Amino acid sequence: MRRTRIVWKLYAGIVLLTLLTAAIVGMLAHLTIARESRVEVEVTLAQHACLLRDLARPAFADAGDPGLQARLRQLGLETGIRLTVIDADGVVLADSDEDPARMENHANRPEVRDALDSGRGTVSRYSRTLEQEMMYLALPVSADGDPVGCVRTSLPLSAVDARLALIRGTVSLGMLLALLVALPLGWWLARRITSPLTAMTRAAEAMAQGDYQQRVLLQTHDELRTLAETLNEMSARLSERMEAITRERSQLAAILGSMVEGLVAVDADERIVHINAVAAQLAGVPAEQCIGLRVWEVLRIPALTEVLRAALRQADAVEGDIVLARTPHDLVLTAFAAPWLDGSGAVVGAVAVLHNRTRIRQLERTRQDFVANASHELKSPVTAIRGLAETIQDDPAMDVDTRSTFISRILDETGRLAGIVGDMLALARAERQDEAEEHVPLDLREVAAAALATFEAKAATNEIELSGKTSESPVPVSGSAEALREAVGNLIDNALNYTPAGGSVTVSVGVQDDRALVAVSDTGIGIAAEHQERIFERFYRADKARSRQLGGTGLGLAIVKHIVQAHQGEIAVASRPGRGSTFTISLPLAPRQA
Repeated sequence: MRRTRIVWKLYAGIVLLTLLTAAIVGMLAHLTIARESRVEVEVTLAQHACLLRDLARPAFADAGDPGLQARLRQLGLETGIRLTVIDADGVVLADSDEDPARMENHANRPEVRDALDSGRGTVSRYSRTLEQEMMYLALPVSADGDPVGCVRTSLPLSAVDARLALIRGTVSLGMLLALLVALPLGWWLARRITSPLTAMTRAAEAMAQGDYQQRVLLQTHDELRTLAETLNEMSARLSERMEAITRERSQLAAILGSMVEGLVAVDADERIVHINAVAAQLAGVPAEQCIGLRVWEVLRIPALTEVLRAALRQADAVEGDIVLARTPHDLVLTAFAAPWLDGSGAVVGAVAVLHNRTRIRQLERTRQDFVANASHELKSPVTAIRGLAETIQDDPAMDVDTRSTFISRILDETGRLAGIVGDMLALARAERQDEAEEHVPLDLREVAAAALATFEAKAATNEIELSGKTSESPVPVSGSAEALREAVGNLIDNALNYTPAGGSVTVSVGVQDDRALVAVSDTGIGIAAEHQERIFERFYRADKARSRQLGGTGLGLAIVKHIVQAHQGEIAVASRPGRGSTFTISLPLAPRQA
């Protein structure tokens, strides 16, 4: 009966695993293709919407564009995409599929509202006109900085549904074929595994009764034969092992004393019978005072007590995490507890090993956050470059102007990608304490003047007044001129990016309370209070849409923070939405040079 149960368990497990694997693969393929197909449709709509926006801009002038309807109808036939031009009041000016005069007002369409409110609207919904699921994407059309309407592109999602239906059919067929193969193959494999196990079970039962002359002979050349040979060898060496146990017992105390992990052993009454120095140090108690006392009385670590109790109660290995409050960081431990058995197999106690994983957890959390943020930031330009390149490749007859526009966008995204990588390298240099640059005496006024000169052209282009206010006397600090210039430059660059035309940016340098100060003030959009504590984190953006539009990487302020910290300084921000911002760097003064 035992052999029959094992055979059927293995057989059922093989068949179930085959079906489960096929189902999981099919589900993942279904989800992946659905997601990627929708992304492809959205990218296509966005590209055509950008082109349509330039084409439709004359239609919003006073004279209008009488030929726009004909051009849209021709473009719709050539591209297979529905193109619509809508003014700010929701009136349809032109459409590639319908007569605008017969079309209802589109002011309440969600994609139109989103485009006029936030700069882009993407919606998937069922079209009663076309009787199928459609994806709509709308972009605003602006004149003199104000939205005067929007353009909309749309495509049916029937192709996506067709691909998913094909995947479902293929997966179903694959599961049927896998089942037909798994039925006979699983039975043969189950029988091949259980027959040697039955022979080894009989031999092990004989050894348990004291007959050490039993041998298991297998003709296979796999792990089962190795197990059988090991079983035969165990029978011959069992008496030798008993003698070895006695010798090893005398070595155990020395081994436990030299462990880098903490170790606690308790008896069935939860009284400590052994605790090494590492565990006593982690618990903050002398090791010699713990012996004979209950673990919960002396160590006062509830999580460790629960792990040991579980091992005693379940007679099985138990794992648990322990967090000890320490300054400046909590201590994170992992406890592995196992029952302590006597010669008859009865549980007489439990042993717990404590691993200090504080540093590992901190490094894992930092790595996970950085990888997630970096992957997210790098994915956008890479996806855009790929989509533009594939469009150029798929359309050899593309006109020169369009191709030039696409190539220009590829170069822009490549520049953005290079900026992200450059900022990541700069951040890595700022964080590398062991290779810090040598600090030399500097006049902070000269550093600020050099940073100001770098951005004078950008300020003039953006029609922003850029000025400096410096102390008449030197402001001596000790540091790296290049690093400090980069820090001040990043603050100036941010101020210019988030200050509208006609505003001003002021860089002030001076001394206050024996500290050297450099402040960058602007009259820009400001920063809300809930963002001010997090803007110095890597890849954090208070205004994500505007930051991405300006090509920001989200690393500039993190670089500034690490440069300032490397100079034993501090950075602070004071800001109110709509009232501008002031970033202040405070550095220790250096002795004045003669």
